[in-house]
Amino acid sequence: MSTPTPTNPRRSPRKRNVAPTSTPTTTSDPTLLQIAREDAGDAPKQPAAKKQKKTHASAAAEPAKAPKSIRSNEKQKRRKPRNNDYLSVRTSPKQLCALVSSLSPEQHQAVRDMGFGSLLNATLSLCDCELLRYLLERFDVGRCSIHLEEEELLLGDDDVQKTLGIPRGQQTVVEAEITSKDPQFTGLVELWRQRWGVKTGTPTTSQMLNGIIERRDHGDMFKRDFIIYVVSTLIRGFKNMFCNYRLLYSLQDVSKIQDFNWCAYTIRSLVDTTTTWRGKRDAAFTGPATFLMVRGEIVRKRIPTITSWTSSD
Repeated sequence: MSTPTPTNPRRSPRKRNVAPTSTPTTTSDPTLLQIAREDAGDAPKQPAAKKQKKTHASAAAEPAKAPKSIRSNEKQKRRKPRNNDYLSVRTSPKQLCALVSSLSPEQHQAVRDMGFGSLLNATLSLCDCELLRYLLERFDVGRCSIHLEEEELLLGDDDVQKTLGIPRGQQTVVEAEITSKDPQFTGLVELWRQRWGVKTGTPTTSQMLNGIIERRDHGDMFKRDFIIYVVSTLIRGFKNMFCNYRLLYSLQDVSKIQDFNWCAYTIRSLVDTTTTWRGKRDAAFTGPATFLMVRGEIVRKRIPTITSWTSSD
């Protein structure tokens, strides 16, 4: 009897290995996809694989992104709700205090020569935004008054002078038109821009603050810089924090600065900026916030009242 030939146990696996297989399926586990991407850093790059289109299986495996409108709404929900009494202000007394506390004695004297010496004693550095919003909502643009609970507080040039102590002369402060071709004005603007290293427009209030302190000069250009900075940070600012260079029209002769009615200019600014703010109440207020805040509290310890207020009041 012949001995049966022993069966090779490895043959069957070989047959199964060489047998045709079905089309491979794409891995649908997102975690595995992530591991594959991480391992790709050590493996040779395969440009062709990057261009491979996603199959329906892989596309279904990845979590679908919410529509853009829904994602935007979700971001809005995550944001902290804004207080209805919140008010953004571009004219804060803090900026004035930062300047006057850093001026030299010679610069102090130049400020007094222009009639703005009372601002050198300002100690108020904080802005009560809730109080300011309360007053703005009760400000009567037509009558230029604040309707308080038991009285109406009329505001005029004399109130500005008592509060801020700035000059109240006979001449009207004039801002040049943007398209002005006045040769004296345009020539002065060109020199002023060269001083601040800008070809067009103006420097920001922060740039002016640092530049005035660093230069330490106290001549005519310093006087113009000081007035422009004070107006831009205390009386009539801009939302973009740039300075009001158009005031240079009234600053051509610095010896006449104290002859202008800066109090009436402040009142005009209050009316104009309040009207603008009411058109969009979530926008920043750019008017004379310090004057309105101090006057609204009717604090009259001594004249001018800006010198009697501190951040603790």
